[in-house]
Amino acid sequence: SQASVSSLQTPSTTPPCGNNGEAILAMDSSRAEAAPPGASPEMAPGDELCAGVGALSLDPKDAMCRDRLEWYDRLLTFVEASETSALDWHSWANRGACLYKLGERKASWDAYKQAVFARTSFERDLTDTELIADAEVGKFLRQLDREFRVDGWGADASDDIAFFSLLVARGRGAEIAFWRWHELLPNHYFHVTRALPGKLSTPDGLLEEACPDDSRPEFQRGNRLALLITSGPLFADSGGGHKRARLHPSVQDFCVELHSTGDGDFQVRETAPPND
Repeated sequence: SQASVSSLQTPSTTPPCGNNGEAILAMDSSRAEAAPPGASPEMAPGDELCAGVGALSLDPKDAMCRDRLEWYDRLLTFVEASETSALDWHSWANRGACLYKLGERKASWDAYKQAVFARTSFERDLTDTELIADAEVGKFLRQLDREFRVDGWGADASDDIAFFSLLVARGRGAEIAFWRWHELLPNHYFHVTRALPGKLSTPDGLLEEACPDDSRPEFQRGNRLALLITSGPLFADSGGGHKRARLHPSVQDFCVELHSTGDGDFQVRETAPPND
């Protein structure tokens, strides 16, 4: 039998605070209908935000990335709004819609789920049956559940890398760390960090792992990243004796500057570390 969405664990997220964002799904007193996150022969509400973006490009992937950039920037607004007020279910739902457009269907499910909890003021736990039956958000969760049964919410690594390359081209590569993509855009984060070791390895030193260093936020700006790199595992085997994960002794600090190749990929170049 096929796995169901209820078998997945929901990660916690702690997005940064900020001001409220404008609604793009219009799930409020205007009663404008938000299009389900599935295919539709007509333009879905919110699609007008992206209409014409990339229209001058003949490269479908380039147009896709520019379309994603519109949704990504909207997402950041709703991330701030949903953290400013955890009961703002409209922002949680709009966050779910943006994540869907970015190909982050698991994170989209989590955001829509939070919207349902916010609608009930987080007063009690809800079963999956209750979640998908919600009058306002249930239709989106039902659509995502159907898609999960088809493809398990698979993600396209090349699309995620191409979108990251576009951010790098605009001097925004460090947002992978600043906006904590490991929580916000987990598929994108995974694909980018999986690509980093190959871009940093040399014939004399092959790397196995590379990821942003959360302890160096002052350096994560523009296209500069402070990384943790290792030729082995990132974390040491605690042997059950430590509750908190410890970095493996082989892990090193490494600072880089990102560069877009202009063809849907990126490169990295070592740069001077920050002054501690």
